[in-house]
Amino acid sequence: MARPLAMRAAATSGAVDGEVEDIAQHAVERFVKQLHRRDKRVDHADALLWRIAENKAKDGHRRRKRRDEGTERLLHDPTAFEDGPSSPERLYFEEENRKRLAETVKAALAKAPESYRRVIEDHFLNEIPIEDIAERYYAEIAEDVDASDGPAVAAARKKARNRADQHLTRGKRWLKQRLADLMTEDGFR
Repeated sequence: MARPLAMRAAATSGAVDGEVEDIAQHAVERFVKQLHRRDKRVDHADALLWRIAENKAKDGHRRRKRRDEGTERLLHDPTAFEDGPSSPERLYFEEENRKRLAETVKAALAKAPESYRRVIEDHFLNEIPIEDIAERYYAEIAEDVDASDGPAVAAARKKARNRADQHLTRGKRWLKQRLADLMTEDGFR
């Protein structure tokens, strides 16, 4: 019964025909995990399943939109399909700029507050999903939570996820500002 509901939710949320079954599969798996994770009864299981499928379909739509915009930009960029290889001077200049940028990012991250640096490195450099980072935060605070108290566990998990999101958002903002300052000082173009 869950699969047809998830397929209908994905289809009405703008999923492409070829993705509807994949989204439904993902939604049902995530739904089952959510049911096992929760310590209390779920009153509106159909609404939870619908929301999971709907969010997955919207994620796919956003991903397609970004890809299509990138392809469109490449098609209209006159330098994207230059004839022949770039000059050695230009290649050297581009490589030097990449090295300077990498060094600038590394220097900025070294000066970042520990909580921001750790989340940025884990999420962007090590490609760890934010859910796993939130689980690490939960493990740090789980010692103070009574495992038999369902609402307390749920509140601790929510607090851990909020902390991970907050550190990532603030860390990105901090890094963006620091890089802008460093690039202005160094004269990046």
